[in-house]
Amino acid sequence: MIEPHAGESSIYNSVPHYSHEASPAIPSSTATPPTTAPKVEAKVEADSAILTVSVPEDAVVTVNGHPTKSLGTIRQFMSTGLEEGYVYKYVVEVKYSGVETPEKRTVRLKAGSTERLVFAGPSAESIVTTKATDVETVVTLRVPKDAKVTLAGNETHGAGEIRTFRTRRLGNGDSWSGYTIRVTANINGSEISKEKTLDLVAGANHDLAFDFNASDVAQR
Repeated sequence: MIEPHAGESSIYNSVPHYSHEASPAIPSSTATPPTTAPKVEAKVEADSAILTVSVPEDAVVTVNGHPTKSLGTIRQFMSTGLEEGYVYKYVVEVKYSGVETPEKRTVRLKAGSTERLVFAGPSAESIVTTKATDVETVVTLRVPKDAKVTLAGNETHGAGEIRTFRTRRLGNGDSWSGYTIRVTANINGSEISKEKTLDLVAGANHDLAFDFNASDVAQR
């Protein structure tokens, strides 16, 4: 086990630098979840991973037991020196003002990947029904490495062949009918776009593959 380092880099306004426990990567069929996090663009190096966390302004964020110093509603954390073929585990804990019990989630990243988590914070409705935080909905997309991905009209800025998106905005029994995913890839110098529509069901894992090849150019 490699314990996280307490030092911080200057990237993205004091983005904490972490090194984490790793285990051999195991192919997974888990799906990717959509988020409504504001657009944040970040460059991911081959040996790095970036975790973007959307939280209330005054939330306190801890990653793998280490308090972070960044402020605002969008916090970005970078890990460097990651090895290809390994999965790195991050435990993100968010404490809200006036709420005794923090919200905790675990995410796993690989070298060259990005991930987003949305912590909506407590509300009158979620306190009474716990509807907003009961379930996590996941959407996993398998796309060309440099493809552009748009979720329900919102452009994302991830990279890599596997993109995972998570949300807790859908409560138990909720669904989003006609959720559109658009993927654009450069095939032999031409931009080709493909769309798929699904019914997003709260708590479900949705796994979609977008395959592109040279014949797609001829069919335009």
